[in-house]
Amino acid sequence: SQVIYSQTTLTETQKIESLINIWGLLKYQHPEVSKGNFDINVEFVNEFNRVISISNQENLNAEFVKWIQKFDKKKPKYKNNPNFLNTINLFTKNSDFNWIDNSNFNQELIDLINKVKDNSNFYDYYASINSLSSMVIFKNEKEYSNFDSNIKSNRILFLASFWNIMRYWNVNIHLTDTPWSKTLTELIPEFLNDDQIKFENAKSKLISKLNDSHSDYSSINTSYNTFTKFPVFKGRIINDSLVVTQLFNTDLAKKDKINLGDIIYSVEGFSFKNYFLNKFKNLISSSNENFLKYRTENFYILLSKNTDSIQIGLQKKDGTLHDMYIKLYKLTDYVKLTTSLKSSKREKWQQLTNNIGYI
Repeated sequence: SQVIYSQTTLTETQKIESLINIWGLLKYQHPEVSKGNFDINVEFVNEFNRVISISNQENLNAEFVKWIQKFDKKKPKYKNNPNFLNTINLFTKNSDFNWIDNSNFNQELIDLINKVKDNSNFYDYYASINSLSSMVIFKNEKEYSNFDSNIKSNRILFLASFWNIMRYWNVNIHLTDTPWSKTLTELIPEFLNDDQIKFENAKSKLISKLNDSHSDYSSINTSYNTFTKFPVFKGRIINDSLVVTQLFNTDLAKKDKINLGDIIYSVEGFSFKNYFLNKFKNLISSSNENFLKYRTENFYILLSKNTDSIQIGLQKKDGTLHDMYIKLYKLTDYVKLTTSLKSSKREKWQQLTNNIGYI
């Protein structure tokens, strides 16, 4: 009895995850919904408000059955073919419907979902292929009217829309470091949080999970609350440490005893590598660690913070180690204090000796 009870008791994340999966499937593969005959965003918000108050699996199953059947009232024409993807030799690496079998849905609900999944008679209202470029376009992907990020259902709608677009239309989604289905489970609690800064951070984290260096998201709210004060020097990441390569203000740098060539090997008690990855991996979308280093170095945010100082572990040229705090400055003050924000011209090659050169 205890086992059965544990299977039918639901968490908020489980309910929302099921809703997002079913909604995405209906949106893109249901014969009527994929025509754009329903306001799919309104449908999501209304269903969210019904689902969120349900406390057990049995009632959730009944609600989803009722909801799916609503779209079948016009007697849509299904063309069911369980082997649809295989028979026409489509790309199937992104075809992931394990959530159906791994759920606690009853057989009636599973049959309804599989009927939509196996339907080959779906339309291109929400996503279509441009005949000239062969690119996917989303010209009918309308914003939700009166979107309010203070409302829980609206924030989850944002997640559901973006996650499903990537799930169905991003051909590289099977290559992400974290499986895309697990990304949904991980991020639902973060989108449920009603703090606006955390909502912006959740969006940045969602984009970063693509591991695509062409993808980017930035928010003024996030920037102003995360990167407000800066050190008076710039560095390069070499061998998992930060090497000071440029001083923007030599007088201020001297006060902190910072010199060119100094090596920062730890920040706020963490090794520099752990600090760097923990701070930026979920903030910037990158296909590899080298690109992440490039982005953070060039945008000058490695040691930026919203406090007056930051703790570092510093190794001087003579090998001595120092655990110390360095001063951080506001950007408005920083421009006035800075000798030059522009990096000096870098040589493209240098002859070290008669037979040794550097390119």
